[in-house]
Amino acid sequence: MKTFYLVKQTFTFIILASALTATAEQSDVESVDPSAETLPEQSAKIRFIAAPKKLALNIDNKSISWINVLNEQHLVFKRSFKSRIYRGNVILFHAPGENPLHNRLINPLSSQMSDLGWNTFSSNIGFPDFQRKIKTVETIEQNQSSQQDSEQQALSEQKATGNEEPVNPQESDKPEPEPESAINKTEGFFKADSSFQEYFSLICQETLKLVKITEEPTIILADGEAAYWILDCLKQMSPNTPIVIIEPSVPFFAYQKLDSTLESIDNPIFTLATENNDDYFVELIKQQKLRSTKRRFNQSALINSKINIENTTIAKLITGWVKNINSESQ
Repeated sequence: MKTFYLVKQTFTFIILASALTATAEQSDVESVDPSAETLPEQSAKIRFIAAPKKLALNIDNKSISWINVLNEQHLVFKRSFKSRIYRGNVILFHAPGENPLHNRLINPLSSQMSDLGWNTFSSNIGFPDFQRKIKTVETIEQNQSSQQDSEQQALSEQKATGNEEPVNPQESDKPEPEPESAINKTEGFFKADSSFQEYFSLICQETLKLVKITEEPTIILADGEAAYWILDCLKQMSPNTPIVIIEPSVPFFAYQKLDSTLESIDNPIFTLATENNDDYFVELIKQQKLRSTKRRFNQSALINSKINIENTTIAKLITGWVKNINSESQ
């Protein structure tokens, strides 16, 4: 029994010694604070006014094509021509804040052009969502509240000591500098306006690949601020490609000189604007800054920047204009 007891005690001592050794070894290793762990930043995604997958639920699958731009799937809504005469193709770019099914202008015009014999392609374009540094309202309010509390505390201490002299704000302690948390970087996808231009040009490039090259013309049509972004895309196209810009406007974050850009364009351009549109873009066109000799300007046909599905005036004007410039070039 005594031998068994000694053996048992020996094993117990060995186990305890091993445990103490392991603990000592672990204490030599620096502990990891989970809160201090650096996680990879998640990049913002392209923001759509209408999510492509949700938009696809309202369109026949046969009329949907997908293009990949900046690792994001973009929907292209295609309408096949319905007339007995096939006239060509129209690629439509909607204004920011809209989508291919928006009923203000792009959707009804696409439908009308299809009825007149055109294949139409409407791309779903992400919103120009830029990264910007902004001061958060919450932080500013907290700083103001903190400063008011400090002033109240100073007055209370002054009364307690019997010092009735007014506090001079200039002599009081200066407020602490605004913390870095007061400046927030928004989660915008695009770092700058020029990066959005590259994105827009890629959409144009990928959409053009869906169009079959034929003898018939391919019209590029852009609405609102898209008329500005489309100008850079003309480098990818033939100078004979007809361009239609509707209610053109210059984005407030425009990065290139519009006048010099317009003076370098040879493409035939048809501009449609409302009567009260006094945008800088429209003014330059009125001043005939366009180098192209095949240009047309209309400021009476478009009413309230909208197109009624039953009123085909705009679609017929565009079709007639393209027909005329084609006959002139032959």
